[in-house]
Amino acid sequence: MHSKVFLYVTVVCAIFCVSWAKLHIRIQPTAVLELRQHAELCEKETGIPAANLKKIIDFPLPTDRPTKEFFFCVGYNAGYVADNGHFHLDKISSFEAVNGTKEEYVNIINECNSVELEDPIETNYSMGDCLHRNCVFTVAK
Repeated sequence: MHSKVFLYVTVVCAIFCVSWAKLHIRIQPTAVLELRQHAELCEKETGIPAANLKKIIDFPLPTDRPTKEFFFCVGYNAGYVADNGHFHLDKISSFEAVNGTKEEYVNIINECNSVELEDPIETNYSMGDCLHRNCVFTVAK
């Protein structure tokens, strides 16, 4: 019995520590509304499966082409992503770093922006994955 409790507590602590090891980024509600508007248009444009839409917040994202195209479409149309798939630093760095400095956040963005693949959609998807591995995004209230 005690070993099961110990194991449970250890797992919970490990999950908590991994989460707090990431930089927490707060997104303003206005940015969320803007992204949502573009998501509705991009859903129709890319043909992303409805089941995959539910997984957008949870990573890893599905790796099918329509999901990657959706991810790129939303970022590009909202002005967060350039046509080469890289993040626009000035726009994406406007989110607030909660448990760190803006400099730390910009360094993570620059690290993720160093991804260079032949396809802008693949580049953007890889960069988004990189950003998610290093940051936790929440919506400001």
